[in-house]
Amino acid sequence: MNEANRKKVSKWLVLGACFLAGASHLRAHDLWIVPGRFHLNPGERIRIFLNSGDEFPKSDSLVGEFRIASFNLYSATEQIPLSRFVVDGKSLTAEMKAPPKGTVVLGLATKPRLVRLKADEFNEYLKEEGLLRVLEEREQRGETADAVVERYTKWAKAILAVGEGDDSWKKNLGMRIEIVPEVDPCATKVGGELSVRVLFDGEPLSGSTLVGARAGGPPKELEGITDDEGRARLAIGEAGRWYIRTIHMIRLVDDPETQWESFWTTLTFEVQP
Repeated sequence: MNEANRKKVSKWLVLGACFLAGASHLRAHDLWIVPGRFHLNPGERIRIFLNSGDEFPKSDSLVGEFRIASFNLYSATEQIPLSRFVVDGKSLTAEMKAPPKGTVVLGLATKPRLVRLKADEFNEYLKEEGLLRVLEEREQRGETADAVVERYTKWAKAILAVGEGDDSWKKNLGMRIEIVPEVDPCATKVGGELSVRVLFDGEPLSGSTLVGARAGGPPKELEGITDDEGRARLAIGEAGRWYIRTIHMIRLVDDPETQWESFWTTLTFEVQP
């Protein structure tokens, strides 16, 4: 085998390994932005952790730098890319400096990946994640016994306050899928209600299942389904670090290799005592 052919074989072996590796991790792992602190002093430097796992905020697997499509800091006056990454255990990390005042929104997007799932794995995954519309469509098409290839991307946001903050928490970052608060998460009181909207391609996404939990709390401590305006209201019963997440899935009609595409998104914030 000549050198050119050896390189081609090596390339496809690596791609195949990445493809199969995705299958064992897709369903169990969310992606969260976890800052060292959510409430900052002006000019303070902190480290941001990008954690992938199924028990917030613990990271069970390292997100490779090659998977990051974009990672930005947004404030009232500027957008700053964060790109100098350092591996810390099973977390990919970056450093940020707080602005003089206001609210900071961090936004992350991953590059698409493919995963192949057996029919029963995919069907169970749809049930677990509340994607019953997709399951019903598979039943109508007579596809519940078919394996699938799914393309997925993950999107994450975190909201931090510098001093008293400002209204930048309401920023729509233009992500493909995004959870946009309608009240300031950093100012939410224990016993209060957090109203959010889920947007897909900039439009309200109805019927989307939202779940959430706080660090150290029970799984799915928060649950809700968005209404026709993409809105859900979630009761906050405890102080601490919280995350909310949802998944949306669409059928790909013009792709001969991939049947479904999913979009995962999370929002992290902290409720003070």
